[in-house]
Amino acid sequence: HHRSGTIWEGRYRSSLIDPDYFLRCQRYIELNPVRAGFESNPQDSTWTSFASHIGGNAEPWLVDHQHFWKLGNTPFERQMTWAGFVKEGAPHWEDREITEALVRSKPWVSDIYAKSVFKDNPDQVLIRHRGRPKKLIPINSMT
Repeated sequence: HHRSGTIWEGRYRSSLIDPDYFLRCQRYIELNPVRAGFESNPQDSTWTSFASHIGGNAEPWLVDHQHFWKLGNTPFERQMTWAGFVKEGAPHWEDREITEALVRSKPWVSDIYAKSVFKDNPDQVLIRHRGRPKKLIPINSMT
């Protein structure tokens, strides 16, 4: 697994996503076990909700996102659309963008969404380095 320690070890990571990008992020999650080599097919994974979303083991605790409901008028339509969307996979650039957004805790949003969300505080969009900011030492104190 190239890991050590517990599953919750390390820093908490999160990223604001554009609501229109939600299904792409869900696909990214559903394909993680395949990408990592744990499964050859996403429906074999017990770590994601893919099987439930395509009509398999319905989990009573699973509540589908409103964007998932827009995939079709009937459960069968939604299941077929979702299965096709996930199986077609994501372009490599999309996987890289999602991974970078998550690792760097930066927003993954469209320009339009960013302007609407951050219009009052554009500094929130800045990508900052981890940890405490470096102390600035006045030049005249170095002599």
